Order: sequence, then structure tokens, then C-alpha cells
Amino acid sequence: MPANSHDVRLIHEGGTLSAVWAIGNNAICKVHRWSSDTTSESKTIKFIQGKAHQVPVPEVVYSWEDGNRSFWVLKRVPDITLREAWGTMSATEQASILDEVVSICDILASVTSERLQNVYGGPVLEPYLAHSGQDSLEPLTVSESRRYFFREDLRPNPEIEGRFHLYHPDLGPGNILVSSQSQRLSAIIDWECAGVLPTFLDCNKAFCVSGPGLPSANSRYRWKVNGESDSE
Repeated sequence: MPANSHDVRLIHEGGTLSAVWAIGNNAICKVHRWSSDTTSESKTIKFIQGKAHQVPVPEVVYSWEDGNRSFWVLKRVPDITLREAWGTMSATEQASILDEVVSICDILASVTSERLQNVYGGPVLEPYLAHSGQDSLEPLTVSESRRYFFREDLRPNPEIEGRFHLYHPDLGPGNILVSSQSQRLSAIIDWECAGVLPTFLDCNKAFCVSGPGLPSANSRYRWKVNGESDSE
């Protein structure tokens, strides 16, 4: 596509939940289902820029809400996803990227709260934590979280520590952008699910998502091990 193209094309569709359009080569428009008790991705990115500025995120140009949809326009990062890049990388480059992901998780985890919540104190969009098939979970204190996650038929029960830690629970290869020239991590995208969450999710989410999109069982295993080592 020419460098000055103004073409608009759909590049991702998540059913009735979300959609992403490329606007020429320089911008992205994202639309996501929204309600007044949730935080938009643009506001979450602003929070990350203020509290964990070392973490590379897209630049938000403009954002707004209209009815039950949130809209935001971002500057396009001219790189490729780790999912696309992985097969072209050497073992050393793959290990280096995994180290960068661990470092970013450590930076995020340094931001803590006494409540399980999204970055501005509202519900967290994380179906792995929500009961009864819900997509989101209302804010919980430490004591409320211990009661909420306790199950008589589960031994041991998840450990709830005294504070919760900032985490990107959808940190898969499709949401990590890599420079095609340097093979270094250039940006993390899709922050709508980020929140201040229990460490047991940090430890185990990588095993749930299994490195989606990575091309081999060995690659997916390395992604799981990386997720496990991150929280140790």
C-alpha cells in the first residue's frame, strides 16, 4: 500500500464485542463494547504511561464513547506481531524477547493496590476470574477476595496476598509487537483487560493461553515456562 494511502480496511473483528480498522498506514481505529462501569483502553494506556512509563504502548490520538461503544484512534506502530516474527527468529532472539516480556511484567507488577480492580478502581474484565460465566468481576478487597476464591473442593486454594499487582492478562504473542529490523520488542497492545490482579493469575494465565499462535509445541511450552518464571 502506498505510504500516503487513506484506505480504510477491517483488520480484526471480534463478533459484536470489538473491531479494528487500519486507516491508511499511519493510524488504527478500534471499537469496543463499553459500559459506564468499565474503563476504556485509551484511559488504561494513559494510566500505564503515567505509572509504568518504561512499558512501550501505542500513542492514543483521540478517544470517545458513544452509547455502548468506545472508540479510539491510535498511531500505528509499523512493526509485526511476535506471532508473525517468531518463526524467523533465532533461538537467541527468541530468548531475548522472552526476557523483555518478563522485564515488562516485573515493571507492571511494581504497581500495586489493596483492591482487586481495574486501573481506575472499577470492575476487571477477566472471565478467568469471574464466576457464573460473567466477563467482569467487581472490585474486591483482600478479605473479600479470599472468600470469593475459596472452594471447599479445591486443595490448595489460591493464595491471596496482602496486595494485588498490575498485570496485562492477555499478554500473548498476538499482542506483542516486534521490530522487523532489530527483532526487539517495540510495543504492547490491547490493554482493555489490564487490572490490578492476584499473583496466582500472573503465575497461571500463561498456562491457560498456551502461547496462542506460536507455530510449534516447543514454542508454546517455552511461552508457558516464561509465564511461570515471571512471577517467581
